[in-house]
Amino acid sequence: MTRTAMLALALTTLVSVSAAAQSDAAVSKGIHDREVQWRTAISMGSWPAAESFMAEDFVMTLADGTRLNRAQYLKELQKGTATYAPVPEPDYKVLVYASTAVHLGEAYLMATGSDGASLRIHIVWTDTWVRTAGGQWVVLASQQASAPAT
Repeated sequence: MTRTAMLALALTTLVSVSAAAQSDAAVSKGIHDREVQWRTAISMGSWPAAESFMAEDFVMTLADGTRLNRAQYLKELQKGTATYAPVPEPDYKVLVYASTAVHLGEAYLMATGSDGASLRIHIVWTDTWVRTAGGQWVVLASQQASAPAT
């Protein structure tokens, strides 16, 4: 291979890697933005908006191991046994794998229990987002747990 051809191949590879990294960075930001919008809709009790972020076959796994489908999860949220302040900017990481992205997050938030008492909660979650055939990102699976509030 000539020196010019080797240089051209190296530059092409570098441009491809750079474009992929930019694409993953853009997807990561987009997923995080959707995550914040979804959690804000939940905290505000905007159920149609919250539902619009969820895949038809969405599954929520609660801290106690209970699994809820989309309708069950929305029904549980709508009971209103606890209300949540909007999630502050969480610590997060997004892992992107082609048309799948995993949002790993954690935040401290304030909640009001059914008895009116204020609670400080440390919540951690793993949300799996998938890109639909139409190009929209929806959350397919979510798992959350409470951690000690320090």
